[in-house]
Amino acid sequence: YTTVAEGTTTIQNFSAYEWTYTLKVRELLIGGAQTWLVKDGKVFVLTYTTPSQLFDSFYPTFQQMVESVRVNEKK
Repeated sequence: YTTVAEGTTTIQNFSAYEWTYTLKVRELLIGGAQTWLVKDGKVFVLTYTTPSQLFDSFYPTFQQMVESVRVNEKK
């Protein structure tokens, strides 16, 4: 794999980590992104994977999904 970008972000006022990457599986070039959030000792990972030529077309939808995540307070 090759890291394209990485860094921190915020989900509902919680620190999170973003990573975008490419990788080759046989002859297929894959584009992917992950966002990780740690809350109350649990890790939540959102993953987006697609053929690389479609990555830019659908990445905004993945970003909207990440932004819509809500983490409930521990009861």
